[in-house]
Amino acid sequence: MAKNKIEFDALKIEQLKHKFNKISSIDSQCSTQYGWINFIRASFGMTLKTLAQRCGVSKSAISNMEKREKQGKITLESLGKIAQSIDCHLIYAIVPNEQYDKYIINQAEKKATKIVERANTQMELEGQKVTTKMKDRIKRLTTELIRKGDIW
Repeated sequence: MAKNKIEFDALKIEQLKHKFNKISSIDSQCSTQYGWINFIRASFGMTLKTLAQRCGVSKSAISNMEKREKQGKITLESLGKIAQSIDCHLIYAIVPNEQYDKYIINQAEKKATKIVERANTQMELEGQKVTTKMKDRIKRLTTELIRKGDIW
C-alpha cells in the first residue's frame, strides 16, 4: 500500500460519526459573543481578579487572554489552564462542515473529477474517443477511490 493511502477502518469511522453527531447537536449553541473565558467567568459570577488569583497570573493577563480568545489567537494551553483553575475541562474538536459520509464522497468525487478530466484531455490529444459519459466515469471512479481509501 502506498504511503498516502489509508484503508478506512469501519470501527473508527463509526466512532468518529458518533462523536461528530454529538458535537453537531451542540455546535450551533457553542459560540459566545465575548469568548468562553469571559462567558464562563461572568456566568460563575467571577471577577477578573478572582480568576487571575485562581490561575496564578495577573488581572491584565486574564484580560489579555479574553481578548486573544475573542480574536482567535489564544493557545489551547492557556484555555486548558483557565479551565483547570475553575474545575472545568477544555473540549477541543475539528469537525467537518458536512456529514461524514457526504464529506468523504465529495472529496473522492473531487479527486475522481480531476483524474477523469486529465484522462479526457490526454485521450483527446491522442485522437481517442471516449464512449462512456464523463458523469458515469466520475461516479464509478469515486466509488473505487472510496473503496481503496485513496480520496486525497
